[in-house]
Amino acid sequence: MAGANVSGELKDPGKAIPNGTLKACLTTFIIYTVLFLLTSLTCDMVLLQHDCLYMMIVDLGHGYITLIGALVVTFCACLSALIGAARVVEVSYFFCEIGQCLK
Repeated sequence: MAGANVSGELKDPGKAIPNGTLKACLTTFIIYTVLFLLTSLTCDMVLLQHDCLYMMIVDLGHGYITLIGALVVTFCACLSALIGAARVVEVSYFFCEIGQCLK
């Protein structure tokens, strides 16, 4: 939704949104595949079966890198939702009944 919410600022949204979505999906797929392969090659099978937080154990920063990564991802998702919500409310105000009720 982040790309669709800022589509008004793009030069060619019909081309840029699908292109950006496919690139984002490909990047995510590559990162998760590399993480999956490296984890499966370096961690014991018992650890992977019984410990959901195994990344905290193998983290070189004693779990802080994993924690910071989770916090940054959460912050970015919240920021994207706030920006998207503001755009939706703005469009609703100008083009829907909400604007007519408030005038």
